[in-house]
Amino acid sequence: MIVRERIKVDIAPKKLRVESEPYVTFVGRNFVAVIDVLDIKTGREYFLIISAQSISQYLVRWQEENNGKLTHVEFWINKIGEERKAPFELELA
Repeated sequence: MIVRERIKVDIAPKKLRVESEPYVTFVGRNFVAVIDVLDIKTGREYFLIISAQSISQYLVRWQEENNGKLTHVEFWINKIGEERKAPFELELA
């Protein structure tokens, strides 16, 4: 089993490929929904917390368009601003 770190997303766009379907894991003091992702540029594997509405709204749509699956979907992600609670922006690659 590969141990993955949490990917940190900021205003610099990152190209990711989904490596798993959503699952729940324990992070910090809570259970959260995540997906495993591959950072295309670095080749490193991470997990991405997907509970933010600005992330999940895209993933649900892409999942519906991809026969109920997210695995192998490639997308760009970044935060819209520097603020901690700034929404995320996603776009299919």
